[in-house]
Amino acid sequence: AVYGNIAEHSSGLYTDSSATFFFCHFQSNDGTFEPIFLDSQSSTTFQSCEFNLLVFNEFICNRMSTVEFVECLFAGAPVVCEDCTHYISRSVFRSNSRCPLLTLDRSNGYVVNSEISYSQNYWPQNGTGVEIRDVDQSIDFSNCVIKENEGGGLKVIDSQLSIKNCEFFNNSGFGGIKVSGDSNVTISNCLIRDSEDGGGVSVYGGGTASISSSTIVNNEPGGCKVDFGQMDIANSIIWNNDQYEISGAVDATYCNVQGGYPGTGNIDADPLFVTGPWGDYYLSSTATGHSVDSPC
Repeated sequence: AVYGNIAEHSSGLYTDSSATFFFCHFQSNDGTFEPIFLDSQSSTTFQSCEFNLLVFNEFICNRMSTVEFVECLFAGAPVVCEDCTHYISRSVFRSNSRCPLLTLDRSNGYVVNSEISYSQNYWPQNGTGVEIRDVDQSIDFSNCVIKENEGGGLKVIDSQLSIKNCEFFNNSGFGGIKVSGDSNVTISNCLIRDSEDGGGVSVYGGGTASISSSTIVNNEPGGCKVDFGQMDIANSIIWNNDQYEISGAVDATYCNVQGGYPGTGNIDADPLFVTGPWGDYYLSSTATGHSVDSPC
């Protein structure tokens, strides 16, 4: 185990074995090497560490390894988990202008109770909060906040993903969530709001998205869109989105859709949102189809 500060390493940190770091501060290197490189068969835990990796081309890369981040702060430090097992909890990723803040490539594991925010889109295709690609075992992505990323909130490419109890808001670029390629994504108990440019949830290139018990509201240009692929929505609210609520071939059932939408059990009734302890989109006990207060 290592305690204390680790700063200004010209060649970064490399390990191919096991290590645990507590309360360490990793600061910028000269960009010649990855600041942290976790190689094959290594198993590394970072507990309550801070990463301030500000050189333009820096990133953290984990290949053929197991890595755990618990209560860590990544400030300007994009994380790339490639062909590894990752366990990320109670961590914050923010303020980057080059790569997605968090990239999961052919990896498995979970991301829980974390925040991904303020990725700036200074370069084409960058500024994304999270990018997940080529993952064939479903990743658990739950109880997270993905907000204010200029290149979009969460992009899924040729991957399996379960998104639960998350909030997406004020993401521009492609909007809140974009599903493409041979992807299968389930979205449940999520709030997706105030997206710009790309809308709330979009499916392109043959992907599949299944949405349940979620609220998709105040997005531009719209709420849910399928260009080429499949989207199923159940027991959800799609309301007050800019140009459309639902666009494309979408199967919606038991949903509250502003303006109405064909499908079993769908309604068009004011959801009567009220303000609660965590925001403005709680449901009143008098809302149509609901008998008790419940956050959305």
